Amino acid sequence: MILAGATGDFNNGGPNLGILAATIIFSAFIDLQIINVIHKLGMKRSLLIVILVLIPITAALYMLGQNMSSLISLI
Repeated sequence: MILAGATGDFNNGGPNLGILAATIIFSAFIDLQIINVIHKLGMKRSLLIVILVLIPITAALYMLGQNMSSLISLI
């Protein structure tokens, strides 16, 4: 998505929400499994940690997608 933004694909309304949602869900699944395997916390605690990690990541991606055109014009 960074390459798409750098080439100007986000000028007409931001990132594709389907791709963004699929990326977030896939990364949450991977993150949940890694935390569960490494720390052996159990699924409930792993899910809580994933939620605490994904909220800032999702917010950052949303803000980046909303401001991509203004960031590119500064370059």
